[in-house]
Amino acid sequence: MEANAIHVTASPVRCPFCHDDLELGAEWVACGVCLARHHTDCWQEGNACASCKAALPLAPTRRTIRIEPDDARRSQRRAKAKRRRWILGVMTAALAIVSAGALGFIVITAEGPQIAPFVTTIF
Repeated sequence: MEANAIHVTASPVRCPFCHDDLELGAEWVACGVCLARHHTDCWQEGNACASCKAALPLAPTRRTIRIEPDDARRSQRRAKAKRRRWILGVMTAALAIVSAGALGFIVITAEGPQIAPFVTTIF
């Protein structure tokens, strides 16, 4: 089955006042009620939204949003996961040693920890 290529030749957003495309990177004003986007000149000429007739433009904010690249977030997640795996491994090893001692597999002698004699006869 052949895939048909889709080519977009016009902007998906049109100004409701002049019906021309809103070019990427061009200045525009959004209606504060219906969010319709207008060319700045079109909004000033009509003094209101051409779609809903509201005279309330969406006000720009001065808030800066910092967006980290995906690579930075991904490396942070990997570092956290690596730390968790390391801690889990240390805790598992400590639990194994304590459990072996509690079950009598490891006997503490004057020479130091030794494997219990009955364990060596099994293996």
